[in-house]
Amino acid sequence: GPHLKMELWQGSLPKSSLQAAEDTVTKQIESAIEDLEHLRTEYLQDIVQGTPSAELWEHVKAMEGSALEIGHQIASPQHILWIPCRTLHVETCQLLLLRNAQHMTTAVQLKLWSRCIDSACQLLALQRMHLGSHHFDVAKTLLDIANGVSELLSRSPQHLYDINARSFAEWKALEREYREEYKRIKALYE
Repeated sequence: GPHLKMELWQGSLPKSSLQAAEDTVTKQIESAIEDLEHLRTEYLQDIVQGTPSAELWEHVKAMEGSALEIGHQIASPQHILWIPCRTLHVETCQLLLLRNAQHMTTAVQLKLWSRCIDSACQLLALQRMHLGSHHFDVAKTLLDIANGVSELLSRSPQHLYDINARSFAEWKALEREYREEYKRIKALYE
């Protein structure tokens, strides 16, 4: 009947708000992150199940750059969408670090650890701001940073200094503090 008639705008039906939402940059970024997360999961399964090909490792390397490239489309460095971008970057770095040492020089491994820690530190700040300091994702990031710091303290403290001009003792204290904080948050969920 006439009471169910839709109102026309400029002679036609207005665009759906759902369709408009899908056209936004935010939606495009969310979609790209989701696609990369699915790929990362597939790559991880391939790596765990057997000997991955050189081509697979090239795809993982490309994904590492793509994770941050997507984020750079976000206007604000504090936007919540940086969380999945940084998380994906950290996880992709960790995936690359699974590759055995004979395929990566020490210099490449150390740079990868540095990028992973740098991204994880930025991720931690975002997580604390948006999720609070007791969220389990914060605990995971704290542990990722502590493990990375431990690795670089034992192999090349200079790489840590390049990330942040802290002394060896300050990085060691940060590692200990983050491990303790990880344990505290983990205990909340047990």
